[in-house]
Amino acid sequence: MQLRASAWRSSQQMSRPDYEISYYKNKDFGTVQMHSHDFYEMYFFMSGEASYIVENGHYKLQKGDLLLIPPKHLHQLDVKESSHYYERIVVWINPRYLDKLSSSKTDLSSSFKLCSQRGNHLIRDENLSSFLQTHLLSLMDYSKEQHYGDDIESHLILERILLEICRFLQGNKEVLEKPEYNQTVLKTMDYIDSHLSGDLSLGSLAQALYIDKYYLSHLFRKETNTTPHQYILKRRLLAAKVFIEKGQPIREVYLQAGFADYTHFFRAFKKEYGLTPKAYLLLSKAQEKN
Repeated sequence: MQLRASAWRSSQQMSRPDYEISYYKNKDFGTVQMHSHDFYEMYFFMSGEASYIVENGHYKLQKGDLLLIPPKHLHQLDVKESSHYYERIVVWINPRYLDKLSSSKTDLSSSFKLCSQRGNHLIRDENLSSFLQTHLLSLMDYSKEQHYGDDIESHLILERILLEICRFLQGNKEVLEKPEYNQTVLKTMDYIDSHLSGDLSLGSLAQALYIDKYYLSHLFRKETNTTPHQYILKRRLLAAKVFIEKGQPIREVYLQAGFADYTHFFRAFKKEYGLTPKAYLLLSKAQEKN
């Protein structure tokens, strides 16, 4: 099967209500900022030399690796060698669509949930990898919907892929590859997550962790490709999204999420997600009805 690479897009919004699949092959790949989204992501690595950061773990990718990234999990690509092609297949899945594919006895999101619970998001298995590559290529082909029945066939294939991953993890719960952790950075992230509404200036962080603030800033950026300030901002914005989804008044959300003033919160939210807080609230309500 001859693959035609999709044009890489920086947008983190789905345009379809069910799933999207893309094949990418890039050289001289630019920096991707740490980000998150409101859907599930399956990331199948095919070639290149790259690492991937998911939450507080760092993964060195190998051909055939599968990353499972749940909604609202911060993640970031780190391409090590730009002279080689970086090749992957990415599948985005709407949570409501995944619920419809599941049954009362079989939760097809369970593999993502297991990864989140264990803090390990990478699956490395030769047999599963072979299965995934074959079926993901078929999914790409049928997703073009060029022939009668292709739309139904594509949904059946995706359902089969998700079921196989769930079955694999049910029978091999220790197979998840453990990421690399820097203990100082891990402690910093844990402290940030538990003190989002408090003072998280670099000086306060360093004092709480008994470490020099300049060393902390250098180490954090080295390990995550992100500054402590940027990480804190993204964590607070994610917290704000959760508060909005729960129906908290927007004029109170910014304080709960740790922002000093509403104007800063409003601008940061719109820049990160392309929506105002109110527009996000309306979108969340509309999606609940569907």
